Amino acid sequence: MDGDKAQNAEVRYEILSESSGFAVHPETGEVVTLGGYDRETRDRYDVIVLAIDGGDPPLNSSTVVRVTVTDENDNAPQFDQSEYSVSFPENEPPFSSVFLLHASDNDAGPNAELTYSIDSSLPQDHFLINSTSGLLQTAIPLDREEISIIRRYYC
Repeated sequence: MDGDKAQNAEVRYEILSESSGFAVHPETGEVVTLGGYDRETRDRYDVIVLAIDGGDPPLNSSTVVRVTVTDENDNAPQFDQSEYSVSFPENEPPFSSVFLLHASDNDAGPNAELTYSIDSSLPQDHFLINSTSGLLQTAIPLDREEISIIRRYYC
């Protein structure tokens, strides 16, 4: 807001910083985006906007508009490996630890929270998985003679 009158009170706006991806309306000062943004690539932009009055000589003022890119759930979780191979002795008691799975997600906040589960189309009677830690455990003692069945379903 300029306290002057007439031509001196007319204000025009421009972007002072090298802020690719943003523009400012020269009469209203509205900062707009010019494209898509990916938080995983860059999560913050500082856009310097200059306001110039119509006086002679023109006076100006600048401000920083900090744009924070919020996360979108646009990344699928990824396991550390595409396949795991584990040796495990037979006849261990139920709830014996087999393997600790680990996956990560490049999103942030709630979008990066993971829940582990065993595919519902697989038999659910051999293994359990802790939904938050990824710890795979036996649900029953495993029998070596049934190993081909286990491999068929889980590998």
